[in-house]
Amino acid sequence: MTEHLDAGRTYSLAEFVHLARLALGQASERVRKKYGYACSSAMDQLQVIEENAARFHEWPGATVHVIGFGR
Repeated sequence: MTEHLDAGRTYSLAEFVHLARLALGQASERVRKKYGYACSSAMDQLQVIEENAARFHEWPGATVHVIGFGR
């Protein structure tokens, strides 16, 4: 995620979802290359992000502020 999103930055909702989709897709693909199957945790997290984003789809100017990343 840290390759695509910056802590402390605010993103438009659409940009955040796009970058999260890209980052989590790449993470899942790395797991696939190493173990032969996609990362279900990454795909589950993407589903949560997309479901929450859908709630705000019709809000003009909706943004997401990235506070930080857990370790």
